[in-house]
Amino acid sequence: MPSRSPYVYYVGAFYTAGGYPYEARTVLKHLLDAGFTVRVLPPPPRGRWWKGLEIDEGFGRLFELLRLPVRGRRPRLTLVHLTPEAFKAARPGTVRIGRTMFEADRLPPHWVAACNRMHAVWVPSHFNYHTFAASGVDTRRLRVLPVGVDTQLFHPGAAPLPVPGARGFRFLSVFSWIRRKGWPLLIEAYAREFRPEEDVTLVLKTSPGAAAVIREFLRNLQLPWEGVAPIVVDERPLSAVELAGLYTACHAFVLPTRGEGWGLPLLEAMAAGLPVIATRWSAPTDFLHDGIAYLIDVERLEPAPPDVELGHLYGGLRWAKPSLAHLQALMRHVFTRQAEARAKGEQARREAVARWDTRVTGPAFARELAEWVRR
Repeated sequence: MPSRSPYVYYVGAFYTAGGYPYEARTVLKHLLDAGFTVRVLPPPPRGRWWKGLEIDEGFGRLFELLRLPVRGRRPRLTLVHLTPEAFKAARPGTVRIGRTMFEADRLPPHWVAACNRMHAVWVPSHFNYHTFAASGVDTRRLRVLPVGVDTQLFHPGAAPLPVPGARGFRFLSVFSWIRRKGWPLLIEAYAREFRPEEDVTLVLKTSPGAAAVIREFLRNLQLPWEGVAPIVVDERPLSAVELAGLYTACHAFVLPTRGEGWGLPLLEAMAAGLPVIATRWSAPTDFLHDGIAYLIDVERLEPAPPDVELGHLYGGLRWAKPSLAHLQALMRHVFTRQAEARAKGEQARREAVARWDTRVTGPAFARELAEWVRR
């Protein structure tokens, strides 16, 4: 690091829950700890916007300072931590670095052009290194830098959160209510595999309004809500601490995703010590393997339908078609062999702490920026 603190202009979605905002806050912490001078855009909203997030009040209030420019200095680097449509926010005359990800087998063409206008593009997974390169992004610009998970927040000792309506063995899935997350496959697999009298529950932490859609989906499958094993749709707004308790209130995590750029809830489940059932494709294969997880076979890659959410990005590109039959078999296996599943979850926790904790992965961001300063 040079004797004078390098000045970084950081553009990101810092102020809400979700993958990009969580990553941006985590990377920002590591840059500040490493001695960088950082200023952020956009400025923070009014009020205690950090309430319920994983950061404390002191760090939240710090953003009031970080929004103010440094007098007499110009930024040396711009880091844009958003989708490539926002890369144009990089300051002219600075080293331009983008942090992004994508979930299909290729990129939208306009993303490729935006990436190639940056000096560097940081992606979280080797999956994205290959998909970006195959789409035409210059490999000299690409670096794989995972953010990881806070294993001190998500851990097996977190106080379990009460889940009204849940009973027995609880499968948990945490996801945004979009088809890419594979919710139709998950609902069908669970409804076909488990009978109403079995001591099991599927707990879905997702967006408000999902329960009515699930009821209609089951009716179309000729599987009425009242005729399947219990499904609890948890639409409560949860703080980070409460979310950690939701993981420990359950016994296994399942996500038959079509594709992920990273897959933070899978890592949170690992950190909480849960056995994970997930698709054997895309970014999660960087941190999931057969020794610590139950991986769903992929029948093939298939085009994302044009009417899917964000179809202007995904339409025509390919993502995974996980096997319904194999998902059913894995859920049954975990339910019937709970001691084996617990052991896998314990091993997953050990790997999360050793390899994927943010305290292990985070310093690489500061080192990478320091290399650009030295050039």
